[in-house]
Amino acid sequence: MAPYAQHRSRSAVSSVPGLTAGGAAVLSVVLTTIGAAGDLVLADSLGLGFSGAFLLATAWGALRLIRRDLAAAVVIPPLVYAGVALLALQVAPAGGSGDWLTRQVLALLLSLAHGAPVLLGGTALAGVIVLVRRHRSAAVPARIRISMGIGPS
Repeated sequence: MAPYAQHRSRSAVSSVPGLTAGGAAVLSVVLTTIGAAGDLVLADSLGLGFSGAFLLATAWGALRLIRRDLAAAVVIPPLVYAGVALLALQVAPAGGSGDWLTRQVLALLLSLAHGAPVLLGGTALAGVIVLVRRHRSAAVPARIRISMGIGPS
């Protein structure tokens, strides 16, 4: 049996190191939520803990994603940022007037506007990591990629 055929007969879980897109998303949500919770306990608003945890989760996720899910590395960060910010708004003290939905939408938009540099920076960081990983992977000869579990290109 050819080496590639032998590799394909093994379990995908044990033969491919790294995270799937779903695993990276869950990890990003958990890490970013921990950072947000720390900020809310200390300051009643999202700050450095949230931003740092978001950037760390974004970079770590992009580094650990399996090759076939690399495109998800630039899709996950904005979704995680918006989701965790919306979740944090449920805990943070809400001010303003109007009905609940209006306050939530305005607070989320304000959070996204104030956090735009971090959001865009995290997404750009993930994009750069993906480009570097793809470039490095393309430079590796096919026989080595197969032995590493990456498969033919």
